[in-house]
Amino acid sequence: MKYSRIIFFIHTLILSHYLDGQSTFVQKNIPLPGTTNGFSRDLVELNSNNFLLIGSATAYIGGELHNRLTVASIDANGNYLWHKSYGNNKFNYLPMIGSYQMLLKSKGYLYSALSVVDSNNRQAGVFIKFNLNGDTLWQRKSYGNNGQDVSFFSATPSEDNGFLICGAIQTNTPSYNNHPTVSVNVRKKNANGNEIWSKAFATTNLDYVNIGVGILQDSVTKNIFVTGYETGNPYTFGILFILDSLGTLINKFGSPQTRPLFSDLVEVIRTRDHNYLAAGVLVSDQILYSSYKKSLASLVKFDGYGTIIFSKTYDTLDVYNANTHVVELADGNFIVSGEIDFLMNHYYGKNGFIRIMKVDKDGNLLWKKYFNNRNDSNNVEEPNGMILTSNNQIAFTSVSYEASNAPVYFTFYKTDTNYCDPNAIGCYATGIPSWAKENYAIKLWPNPSQGIVHLSIDGLHFGDNTRMTVQNSLGENMTEAPLLDAESNINLTDFKNGIYLLNIYHSGIRIYSNKIILQK
Repeated sequence: MKYSRIIFFIHTLILSHYLDGQSTFVQKNIPLPGTTNGFSRDLVELNSNNFLLIGSATAYIGGELHNRLTVASIDANGNYLWHKSYGNNKFNYLPMIGSYQMLLKSKGYLYSALSVVDSNNRQAGVFIKFNLNGDTLWQRKSYGNNGQDVSFFSATPSEDNGFLICGAIQTNTPSYNNHPTVSVNVRKKNANGNEIWSKAFATTNLDYVNIGVGILQDSVTKNIFVTGYETGNPYTFGILFILDSLGTLINKFGSPQTRPLFSDLVEVIRTRDHNYLAAGVLVSDQILYSSYKKSLASLVKFDGYGTIIFSKTYDTLDVYNANTHVVELADGNFIVSGEIDFLMNHYYGKNGFIRIMKVDKDGNLLWKKYFNNRNDSNNVEEPNGMILTSNNQIAFTSVSYEASNAPVYFTFYKTDTNYCDPNAIGCYATGIPSWAKENYAIKLWPNPSQGIVHLSIDGLHFGDNTRMTVQNSLGENMTEAPLLDAESNINLTDFKNGIYLLNIYHSGIRIYSNKIILQK
């Protein structure tokens, strides 16, 4: 008996240690006291127990609603610790739409590049240094010539202990079609944030808008790589500028002729094999549903000279699909985050799901998972600031746009590199074929529901080969029934409050998945 207790104790200790080492799926909204809506844009890991998120939050100042730069501290489970906000009605931080790498952790401090509108209504780029408690230590403003607008989108440490920032700048020289041109702006800062040089670049068509969104510097050649896009009627295409350490242009890529390769390059990373991988979007010439063009999530790998190694896309359905962030794992594979809209092509608004993919070193898809943190199918959620944590987990935040008047929060996600947790409803819809979304219009309302959910399906031939299931968060089937008509009701009145997953199958293939939130 004594030995049995010892063996049981050892077994329990080992099991406890094993479970403690497993990642926990965290998916949380983080309300910030004193604010109305929050839009989180990036995050860093302070240590294994704490993260810091940055974004913008709206708050009332002098009776008026203003956007404020906000940093928020959370623990490893996404629990709110504190937040600090900056800005006022005379120094209004912009909501950082389209920003990607905007929070850096370097040598025990935090840095951020973003944009502001000052009391003279001039838009400037600002570069800020924070301590780990979220207090600002200094802030440097950068203006364009003759009062023209400057936007900062991303920053990266330079190889000489300074910083490199990319964004966009408006200029009046030359003028084109009676409006100022917009060029990619690259700026070099020293360790104290003081400007050393500023350069502007564009491709060929002065009527197009050029934006730089991703930047890094090669540790060997010291060359600077800037990714982004150029947009104008009728083209949008990706751009890649290669500069030397002084900001002199060495080479540039991007024109309508390169559109089969990429249409928008966002975040770029240096890979373990000393090449580069950029996440982005390929906008096709195919018109879907009125004026919407089809777009595909893409990855582009290139070498230090800008030569394309591979360019791959991962979608065949819907209107807007994008990859925005990528991290490399120790085994050489990559985790990629992005967005896929499931309902744009059904005229029901933009239901943007977050998608996490894993690809191998050659860009071949290993798996993809979809999930959604919003309550309303008309809402959209886009992932931001994905990182690989010190204990080899994935962590990122997101920005959400509510179609209803529901509040929007800072968000936090964390999981392992397989991105699946049996107790979360975060892994689903992996087997929906493209033809399903293109041919069937499916509506589900109200959601949240008090017990009765209405289901409408258009374009489907019904019969014994069409059925639906409702699962709980453990993946267990709670109810299952055939679908025999285009209009039907799902009765959940006997279920407990919570989140359930509706699946619709036709001829053995799942054609639809969506969360049902039950709130009696």
